[in-house]
Amino acid sequence: MEWKIESLQSVGPVRFGMSRAEVRSAVHAPFREVRKSVTVPTIDVFETLLLHVHYGADGGAEFVEFGGGDATPVFGGRNLLKASFQDLRAWLRTMDPHLEEEEGAGLRSRKLGVALYAPAGDEEPERLPEGASAFAAGYYERHGF
Repeated sequence: MEWKIESLQSVGPVRFGMSRAEVRSAVHAPFREVRKSVTVPTIDVFETLLLHVHYGADGGAEFVEFGGGDATPVFGGRNLLKASFQDLRAWLRTMDPHLEEEEGAGLRSRKLGVALYAPAGDEEPERLPEGASAFAAGYYERHGF
């Protein structure tokens, strides 16, 4: 199932700012609540989709991670997990010349609200990303990244 990313606004049926109950109803898939850290709210893990939804201190959805399951992240008509890291990086850079790259981690665009997890991207740029994410405006600033 394709999950269309609208920059800084939504991904698939999830609009950033939705409550946990609204997200669970919209995604309509089995989930479990997981604590990744004592300093941040629990996340919802939709295992069959390989999808994680993170919530802010206000309880609203603010970050959605894709791990290559049944949920396909599509941005600008492209599947973010089915093109090489180098091709996606070059394409995203045409829309955001201030694309941020982290060695051994991948890249993110605060302007577009998307990120790619590609730990081998530096050594093997022709490989596919291992994960993709979409996030709300100001997400990285709120969390001090």
